[in-house]
Amino acid sequence: MCVLSRKQVFRRRDNKLESQSLKVIILCLSLLPRSHNLVLHWTANPGPSGHLGSNPSLGAFSFKMKLIKTNDNSYTFYSKEYSENYHSISGALEESLKKFIEPCRIKDGMKILDIGFGLGYNVLMAIHTAKNLKIISLEKDSEILKELSSLDIPDYLKEDFDKVKIVAKKLYFNDSNTEIRVLLGDANETIKELNETFDAVFLDPFSPKKNPELWTLEFFKEIKKRMKQSGVLVTYSCASSVRKNLKDAGFIIKDGPCVGRRAPSTIARVD
Repeated sequence: MCVLSRKQVFRRRDNKLESQSLKVIILCLSLLPRSHNLVLHWTANPGPSGHLGSNPSLGAFSFKMKLIKTNDNSYTFYSKEYSENYHSISGALEESLKKFIEPCRIKDGMKILDIGFGLGYNVLMAIHTAKNLKIISLEKDSEILKELSSLDIPDYLKEDFDKVKIVAKKLYFNDSNTEIRVLLGDANETIKELNETFDAVFLDPFSPKKNPELWTLEFFKEIKKRMKQSGVLVTYSCASSVRKNLKDAGFIIKDGPCVGRRAPSTIARVD
């Protein structure tokens, strides 16, 4: 596999791009696996006066691989900010189903708090599994919502994913079976806007190492305040610090399923 990690600089003359590196780039692109999509960004360098002017200007294409095909043939993204994938490469959709939907026993009529909307896979698998759901998702990054339209989704999920894409664009969706809302901002703050209780919580931020502010004792206490007595919280992490904070917040902990790795996920109950 060829990875282009540096910018290839072009000179624009008469609306044509010329580069001594062009042949190298074409060769590298031809070697990339079909499972990877490239996003190309053109950046024009302004002149000293702050504008491009009429003379030929230098610009740059920066190449970065954003989409990653996982082992169940679904796709995930790599976050440059957190230096992590949004989902396990063992299978993005499989992870949502096996680590979140099934352990929570999602069924008709439930209210779900989804912490870390991301690519919307947890919401997608929930509304595909059950009807009459009310879901509130907390998400910090508005940019990732713009990327959902580029995802290739299996045919059997496309009708439901159309709803997810509407949510990503409008931050709200409602029909006879589903109500979904996304609150943008720091989850430590947006969670305080919620005045209702939930049957299930999907705790799915980036890892404790990369995103520690969403794995604290204080945040877990805020979550617990908004859960029904029979409520269940699930997360992919089994880190000792995470489980300690969950226990200190009053949760009862047990192992969740092992999916894509040896270590289990975590299931936390209120009672």
